[in-house]
Amino acid sequence: MLEHIKIIDGNILLWIQEHIRNPYLTPFMKRISMLGNAGMIWVLIVLILLLWKPKREVGILVLTSILINVVINNFF
Repeated sequence: MLEHIKIIDGNILLWIQEHIRNPYLTPFMKRISMLGNAGMIWVLIVLILLLWKPKREVGILVLTSILINVVINNFF
């Protein structure tokens, strides 16, 4: 089953590379990909949620969850 999923995933990636790749979008997509480095996308999401008053409670929960995750993953 896992091998079948890997084949499908590989075929999807090949199709994207052959049909959707655009050299003008490469710098933009590199920046988007870099958001995943060091969890910057999560920091951005937490900041947006904390600054948006109706979603502040959710922002606090997400921040708490991330902090607990960091403690568990880095110290245990």
